[in-house]
Amino acid sequence: MSSIEKAMAQKKTSVPSFTLEPPSSLNHQPVHVKKHNLHHLDNSTEVSVGERINLNLENLEQRGFITPKNPKSRIAEEYRLIKRPILKSIFKNEQLDDSPSNLLMVTSALQGEGKTFTAVNLAISIAMEYNHEVLLIDADTIKPETSKIFGIQKKHGLMEILQGTAYESDVILNTNIPSLYVIGSGENHPFATELLASQQMLGFVTNLAKKHPHWVIIFDTPPLLMTTQSSVLAHFMSQIIFVISAGNTLQTAAKEAIAMLDQTEQVVWGVINKSQQSMGSSYSYGYGEKNYD
Repeated sequence: MSSIEKAMAQKKTSVPSFTLEPPSSLNHQPVHVKKHNLHHLDNSTEVSVGERINLNLENLEQRGFITPKNPKSRIAEEYRLIKRPILKSIFKNEQLDDSPSNLLMVTSALQGEGKTFTAVNLAISIAMEYNHEVLLIDADTIKPETSKIFGIQKKHGLMEILQGTAYESDVILNTNIPSLYVIGSGENHPFATELLASQQMLGFVTNLAKKHPHWVIIFDTPPLLMTTQSSVLAHFMSQIIFVISAGNTLQTAAKEAIAMLDQTEQVVWGVINKSQQSMGSSYSYGYGEKNYD
């Protein structure tokens, strides 16, 4: 067992291992924050879906993503293994109390570890389930790779919702993958971290989760060690998916990022990306949760 896996085991965090190949590496830069006056969010009881995005499924498949065109592909099978315990945890916890259990965040320690690749594939895989709908939100305002993959323009997105300059119906976009919706990051903001930490953000995600308890809401967030945005968002989530690039992630970086997640009370799952193991090999992974006294 590597020292990274030992660190995650000490925190009772799951470490599934899969051979996943992400798109090009991402570069992230921290942002500076300023005080800002925020507008109120739309608190209507229904969420309207805006325009439709027609994704090029052949292009997505060529880039290594899951698509409904090839549900038996190797990558699709791997994500079936990843999503199953996550979904079980969501709908098990949903019955225990009134707090939302369907808010997921995907992050990593550093750039280029495949967290966007993981977020997009997980969203598509869950959307392909018989009775689940998925909302994928690009919360990486510094390097909005999810928005690029889906071809979303920056004029309307998460940042505009938090500033009160757009309605939910403006930013929730339908796709040609059944049951998959997406929200882009919007225009980057000089104090995006403050917006993400605001009561507006808490109200937005809580309202979405409660109005749509059968939606799985996935946030693609920046690397933990590149900006404070992900650690801020972690406190609003019910589950966190931490992506490690096998053979590339520095052990010290992974341990530092895992320690940051240990400050939260959410369930944390680990995904080891770009493993040399294959579907035909013997897997050495387990699923677990962080537990608190």
